[in-house]
Amino acid sequence: MLNRPNPAGAIAIPCNTAHGWYDEKNSEIIINRNLSGNSVIRTLIHELCHAYGNVNYTGYSREEAEVLVESATIMALGMLDFDIREESVPYVVSWGGDLEVLKKNALLVDTLVKDISERMGL
Repeated sequence: MLNRPNPAGAIAIPCNTAHGWYDEKNSEIIINRNLSGNSVIRTLIHELCHAYGNVNYTGYSREEAEVLVESATIMALGMLDFDIREESVPYVVSWGGDLEVLKKNALLVDTLVKDISERMGL
């Protein structure tokens, strides 16, 4: 498993725009309380990828970070037969969906998927 800080907890807040985010300073994941159950799971796994993989906006551009963690989220939840493509594919495309970024960081995405799947007990 990746040796990264453990998020202290997830906090649900009302929010009209973002589904959630990882507050690196406080090691907290914030989830929009207005989301449906499936979106909550997708957002939580996405933010855990940011947290455990240390995929932040200082080491990567925002576009790169979002494409990488959402790609890992799609694969990790796919291992549970949880199909999030309807939400996730447009999300990846909205951040540029750069195939070169994925090729360059394939090992990172693979490591994120393995780490999250181990943490989910798969």
